[in-house]
Amino acid sequence: MRKIYSAFRIFVHIVIFSIIAIYTLGYILLSIPNIQDKVRYIGIKELSALLDTNITIDRIQISPFNKLELFGAYIPDLNGDTLLYANKISAGISLSDLLVDRELVFTNIQLFGLDARIKKETPSSETNLQFIIDAFKSDKNTPKKKINFKINNAIIRRGKIKYDILSAPIRRGQFDPNHIDLRNLLSKLSIKALSEDSVNISIKRLGFDEQSGFSLNRLQFKFEANRQQARLSDFKIQLPHSRIEIKPIIATLPDTLSAEHFYDQTRFSLQITKSLINPSDIAAFIPVLEKINTPILISMHLTGTPNNLYFHTFDFNFGKEDIIAHSQISVKNITNPQKRDILCDPITLNASSSGLADISSKLPFLTEEQCKTISRLGTIHFTGNISNQNQNLTACGTLETDLGSVHSDISINQNNSLNTTRYSGLIESKKFNLNGLFTEGNPYGEIIFKVELDSKKAKYQAPTGKVVGGISYFEYKGYPYENIMLNGEFGDNRYNGIIEINDPNGKLRVNGLSVLKDKDSEFDLVLQARDLNVSALKLMPKYKNSKLGFNVVAKFTGNNLDNAEGLLSIDSLSFTNNDDTFRLNKFNIEAHNQNTPQSIAVTSDYINGWIEGNYKFSTLQKSLQTLLSESLPSIFPFQENQPKKTEHKKNQQPNNFKFRFTVEPNIHMAQVLELPVTFTDRAIIEGEMNSLRNTALITGTIPHLWYKKSHIEDAFISARKDSTEMALFIETNSYNKKQIRTTWSLRSKAYRDSLDLVLNWNNDTQSTFYGELNTSTHFSRTHEGNKLQIQTHINPSTLIFNDTIWQMSPSDISYCEKQIEINDFEISHAPQYILIDGIASNREEDELKIELNDVDLDYIFGTLNIKNVTFGGNATGNLLATHLLTGAPRLSTEQFDVKDFSYNEAIFGDLHLFSMWDNDNQGILMKGFIENKEDKQTYIDGYIFPTKDSLSLSFDPDKLNIAFLRPFVSTVMSDISGIASGHIDFFGRFKALNVTGDAYVENLDFGIEYLNTRYNLSDSIHLSPTRIWFDNVTIYDKLKHTAKGSGWIEHHNFKDVSYDIAITEAQDFLSYDMTERQSPIYYGTIYGTGSTMIKGSPGQTQIDVNMSTGDQSKFTFVLSGSEAAGDYDFITFTNSGKQNTKIGELQADSIVIKNNARMMENSKIQNSSALNLNLQIEATNQAQMNLIMDKSTGDMIKATGQGSILLEYNSMDGDIKLYGSYVLEKGSYNFSLQDIITRDFSIKEGSRVSFHGDPMATNLDISAIYSLSANLLDLDENFANDKELSRTTVPVQTILNVSGDVRRPDLNFDIAFPTLTQDVDRRVRSIISTNDMMNRQIIYLLALNRFYTPDFMNMGQSRNNELVSVASSTLSSQLGNILGQLSENWNISPNFRSEKGDFSDMEVELALSSQLLNNRLIFNGNFGYRDNTVNNNTFIGDFDLEYLLNKSGTIRLKAYNHYNDRNYYIKSALTTQGVGIMLRHDFNRWGDLFRKNPKNNGKTKDIQSDSIPRNTILPNDTISTKSSLSKEKIPQTDQ
Repeated sequence: MRKIYSAFRIFVHIVIFSIIAIYTLGYILLSIPNIQDKVRYIGIKELSALLDTNITIDRIQISPFNKLELFGAYIPDLNGDTLLYANKISAGISLSDLLVDRELVFTNIQLFGLDARIKKETPSSETNLQFIIDAFKSDKNTPKKKINFKINNAIIRRGKIKYDILSAPIRRGQFDPNHIDLRNLLSKLSIKALSEDSVNISIKRLGFDEQSGFSLNRLQFKFEANRQQARLSDFKIQLPHSRIEIKPIIATLPDTLSAEHFYDQTRFSLQITKSLINPSDIAAFIPVLEKINTPILISMHLTGTPNNLYFHTFDFNFGKEDIIAHSQISVKNITNPQKRDILCDPITLNASSSGLADISSKLPFLTEEQCKTISRLGTIHFTGNISNQNQNLTACGTLETDLGSVHSDISINQNNSLNTTRYSGLIESKKFNLNGLFTEGNPYGEIIFKVELDSKKAKYQAPTGKVVGGISYFEYKGYPYENIMLNGEFGDNRYNGIIEINDPNGKLRVNGLSVLKDKDSEFDLVLQARDLNVSALKLMPKYKNSKLGFNVVAKFTGNNLDNAEGLLSIDSLSFTNNDDTFRLNKFNIEAHNQNTPQSIAVTSDYINGWIEGNYKFSTLQKSLQTLLSESLPSIFPFQENQPKKTEHKKNQQPNNFKFRFTVEPNIHMAQVLELPVTFTDRAIIEGEMNSLRNTALITGTIPHLWYKKSHIEDAFISARKDSTEMALFIETNSYNKKQIRTTWSLRSKAYRDSLDLVLNWNNDTQSTFYGELNTSTHFSRTHEGNKLQIQTHINPSTLIFNDTIWQMSPSDISYCEKQIEINDFEISHAPQYILIDGIASNREEDELKIELNDVDLDYIFGTLNIKNVTFGGNATGNLLATHLLTGAPRLSTEQFDVKDFSYNEAIFGDLHLFSMWDNDNQGILMKGFIENKEDKQTYIDGYIFPTKDSLSLSFDPDKLNIAFLRPFVSTVMSDISGIASGHIDFFGRFKALNVTGDAYVENLDFGIEYLNTRYNLSDSIHLSPTRIWFDNVTIYDKLKHTAKGSGWIEHHNFKDVSYDIAITEAQDFLSYDMTERQSPIYYGTIYGTGSTMIKGSPGQTQIDVNMSTGDQSKFTFVLSGSEAAGDYDFITFTNSGKQNTKIGELQADSIVIKNNARMMENSKIQNSSALNLNLQIEATNQAQMNLIMDKSTGDMIKATGQGSILLEYNSMDGDIKLYGSYVLEKGSYNFSLQDIITRDFSIKEGSRVSFHGDPMATNLDISAIYSLSANLLDLDENFANDKELSRTTVPVQTILNVSGDVRRPDLNFDIAFPTLTQDVDRRVRSIISTNDMMNRQIIYLLALNRFYTPDFMNMGQSRNNELVSVASSTLSSQLGNILGQLSENWNISPNFRSEKGDFSDMEVELALSSQLLNNRLIFNGNFGYRDNTVNNNTFIGDFDLEYLLNKSGTIRLKAYNHYNDRNYYIKSALTTQGVGIMLRHDFNRWGDLFRKNPKNNGKTKDIQSDSIPRNTILPNDTISTKSSLSKEKIPQTDQ
């Protein structure tokens, strides 16, 4: 046993030592460099042969028997390019595990300096790595041996991996999957198990930098799996500013690991809590996130299977809760696209305005304005849901913002069999503020809308469908549009449907087809507009309460004027403005541009014309610039990038065309549309252009043109460009505000950068104004800077102003880069002259000197035709101006004098002024004074600030002429004059001056134009920046009667003047004083007691007169004119017509003359202010009222009486209204019988004239008497034997009763015999028993002063000579007319009569009547002589004499003498005399008889209740006194 043990021991030792020896020997052998090189050589050879490429290894190192190190390993691809290179490759294996357990365990793998370059030519080709894969691919027929694979530790340091698809383009600045370049690769991992039954992989660290900018700082996780479950733990990702951690995931695996079972039965749960992601870290994949550095916190919890996931929570937090999102998401059938089902419900999103602003400002695809628009939304809140079932997507949600909310419900359905997608749904908003969404000042407001969409889209085709919707409310430019409807079909850039607006202020409808395809676009549209109130709609605010309507038919193709083909037609256009309607029947534009020659034709009521030839409007500007540059290349130079002329002509379509347009008179259109330009005669503009030849010609003939209120006549324009030069000729006549015509002529010629210009003017007045300006100008460019230079030489010429000859001396003016140099510019008329010399620029050292010597400023302002403001006087002085071309020009003068200085034609005196630049105040210091002829001085002190375009001046006037205010107060007062003393300050901008101060005005004399009265006052007036006022001043009329006045004039820098003046406490004050020529309809002189209110605003004047008439008042109203006449029974009445203006009376056949006359009249109307006049007159018997029925026949009423009359007048429509009633106490009615017989009837007391509005509807109730003497023997010779008659020639009263409407009155005649007994009177009436007989008798009595002898009374009677009666009557009438003109105070009516015809019984009578002693003494008498043998009394002496003991005439003293026509048997006297006192008292009730002051005072007792209209409103005085007229004060009585 011992030997056996010894032998075994020796054997063991031998084995051990053999193993040690073998291992040591192997280690020693493998450590020998030659052997290692041999191994390296063999390895390179075998691998090169295996891979068919030249592999190189710099050095190898073997550590027996478990470690191999390769240094400088290099493997090229089959093309010889680098595939793989490593500085060091090291691998160690466990031999025991490989030999014993058949497990390949790498104890350590290291790759240092790895550089792998993988590439392929195209996406479908193989990579350059494929040959290595193929070399080591195992044979499919060789059974696989089961070997477990493990890696305990693998490290890669300083590695680079590059992958390229050579055919793919390179995208820079973002991750490109076709070109991947990983650098600084660092990896540390271990694979504990990697088999079919078990996986255990642990990545301890992975990091790299990619060329796109993406950097992975650290990735780590551990993954363990077997056939029952898989577990992912310790998962972390770190980017430069991001951190993502996932809680351990445990997934339960199915028993069978097929794909279907794996997706459907593998269950897991995933949680991410508050992982931080910085969007800029992943900008390489999403470039728009590059600038977003605000971190995002993401949390989620999901469970389910890979095929069916459910997100219990998904939370998104941007910044500090600036944007927060939350949702629950369900995803089913992920692996089956046909059955995939996604549901996000609910989705909530809240975003603050700061969060939106932060993220939107860093998105590069958003502009700055779009970012501002998003920020204006304010805080956003969104709630909704999204679902996708069977490829059908449905989205529904509401977006709420600070501006409003928007709701949408949209579905998208896909049909794979038809390869189409259908879109349907709606979007609506109950209220959204668009104004807040856009920049300040945008025209939008709130909107309420609802739009429904149903469309379909096929692959590679544009969507088609139908859209229906409405905008129930939409604010635009401050107006809320309502009821906007949309209904149409669309598809392939085509829309066919209706857009309709049905708004309270207008209706608009667009119906038709539009196809948008660039030049192939097509339009077939009909647009209708009705009753568009363009002012209320805020489209054209200046047209107040206007209405617009039109029809438009558009049927054409093309998208611009160059390729348009078709017709655009406008018809039935109507525009109503200021109650006047303009109508345009047609306006057509027809274009034919598809073929050559092209043409465009315009036909309309006002503009007609055509263009024909070859043209392209888009290149017309360039063609014109080319054309002008030949003559003036320095002004119109070619740009550097502009082609040369030859190239320009070849490449550009030539503009070679002709045109002609005519403009018809447009007075009505210009008036209604308030256009500044008006044509009163046809104007013609025509011409042609040829860009190939660079020639053009334009001529224009404008016979009559009005620009605003200025008349331009016989204008002719000719502009010509030929191959050598360019010429312009203009000739015209203009009229200034005084209608003085000036003829203008301008001739100019341009060539080679030179321009010659001659301007002539001449007028046709007695005082000659003539001149010629002749200049030569050269243009050039500087060598340095290419700056424009202009050099103008003014040639000597002669100017004539107001018959005064002025000489213009030669001078030069040059300009270059904000510098104007003037050399010796002089205009002179000895000793007067103006001299300008120097430089005007923005430099301080440059100055311009202006020297004036005795220059009449009236010439300057008269020539310049400056309206409203004119300075006058003879100016002498030197002015120095600097910094003229800066924002702060400076002006100074040591002494500037103006003799007889005037402003607005009001002479102040001699002006002495000193000025200088005050640097401290940055203004021109002004000091001086004005000295008038009374040696009174008005001092001036202050500044003018050129930089601020303003001034501040103080005046201390001492008896300053205030007539300069006339232009400013002309709408209130006319021809104002007077002198003022006090203190006044002027300040403000030049265009908006303000005035403050207080002044005492002496002899302020002014007129009220509408009343034709003049008043005078001396008192204080006060001025503030917006008001001039006076209070409780005493006003005198021309007869020194007084009244109290208060009032104010408001203005905005002396514009938009409004005023309110009250004249109260008037006593017999002259309130109205119009002559017949000034006011043909109503005129007279009214002295009143009461008040007058005058109010006004721009374009409007309101005058309210409320007075009772005083002594010497006389008012005439014309109830008819003389244009049209109609006969009614015996009297001729005419219709009232408007006053004809001077121009309207021109009866010219020429339409042009009428048009110009109309323009002049319109100009006058525009200059005048509309007048509303209310005359409330309480007429007393001290005033005379004249009512003219017919001016042509002289029919009129002259009377005195009492009543209340309201006259209303509006100057805009010339409408006159009369209300009230006038009760006549006495007067005369001048009656005309068929224009043959004229007699003055005496009006009976109690007659009435009533007014009910229309003057032609005046109601008459008049009874008048014409007294004469006639012989009863003409009726019946038996009257000679009547014992009751003392004489047969007796007084006869012909009575005229007029009643009813003045246009068709009812006339009745009667006869009265004041001295006959009842029996004699009955006998006479038995003869005059019919109306026909009464009319015959009236005619005979009025025409022949005798009775008509009836045929039945003619038996056996001798007829008198009627021819002698006619002659005597005619002689009496004509003599009466002659004597009546001797005095207005006496009415004289002579009468000659002879019964026999041979003048043997001649009777001569003279009727006298008068009112003397201020209408107190009333005398009526009939005196004469009769040569009658029957009657012993040859003298006729009847008279009545009355004297009014009081003004009202209620108490009178009366005396009379009357002839006794009756035979009084108890009397022998032929006459009767008497004297006494008369007392008159009017009353309505018996109780009024005993009252001291009845309510109506007897003045207006008979005024009818309907005399004043119920809707008449009389304005109140806003100053101190209210109008005394009211409806309740007018007594109501029954007729």
